[in-house]
Amino acid sequence: MIQYTIINIKKQRFMKSLFKNKKLSFFRLVVVSVILFSVSACKKDDSVTSYVLRFKANGTQIEYSSAGVTLMHTESFDSESYYMAAISAGTSADAISISVSDNEDFSVKTYDQSESTFGAHIVYIKKNGPVYYSDSQAKKDFKVVITKITDTDIRGTFSGTLSSSTEDDLVITNGEFVAKITTKMGY
Repeated sequence: MIQYTIINIKKQRFMKSLFKNKKLSFFRLVVVSVILFSVSACKKDDSVTSYVLRFKANGTQIEYSSAGVTLMHTESFDSESYYMAAISAGTSADAISISVSDNEDFSVKTYDQSESTFGAHIVYIKKNGPVYYSDSQAKKDFKVVITKITDTDIRGTFSGTLSSSTEDDLVITNGEFVAKITTKMGY
């Protein structure tokens, strides 16, 4: 009983620190999801050939031949439910991570960019280039539409304008993904 209590206290402290700063917690969740996807993507599965993430960046077609999604469900320190889907593709030098978060389990619907914890957010690391991100303070046009959810994958579309601290904005159009569910945490 004492060991369980200590573990439970440590878990509550971890969750409280994770959600204390909402912008920092979003960044942490994106980093964790990219790492989890990178690890799970190392597993060879020749039978899966249809998982993809593609989009146009300022009119130039970008495509990743493998896409995965990490689903997370947890409760914050104030017992609020928190659901997140982190859709990732690429490598550490050239990657994209789209996160969708909500206070209820995922369904087929549109998730808009938001200043709050819940909504749609993106980080795109361009090969040999800058990091682009959805900036809720400057532009609020980024959205993700979840079109289908199965036991094995999530499908959808995305579009919007991304910011960079060193480059001009990047306009994302015709974004679509079919992402394999690689990890489920808290489900």
